[in-house]
Amino acid sequence: MTMYRSTAADQIARAEKALESHTRETPAGCCQTCGEIMPCAGRRGAYVVLNRHGVLPRRRPGWALPTALKPATVDGFTWLGRAAS
Repeated sequence: MTMYRSTAADQIARAEKALESHTRETPAGCCQTCGEIMPCAGRRGAYVVLNRHGVLPRRRPGWALPTALKPATVDGFTWLGRAAS
């Protein structure tokens, strides 16, 4: 039983790492890591492993956002309200 637990823990850790590296996508909808159309094979494989073990993926707020996120403005407004001048 201990061997199964350590193997499962290793598989889950690898799946989490794969999800972290295959989360961000380009404006065209492709994975920034492998270039495939999202969801890419790396991301789908990680979800399969997590589903097999009955584990939800960890969520990190803002992880998938680009580093220099600037809200789009339309007529001086963003989706949050009036755009800063």
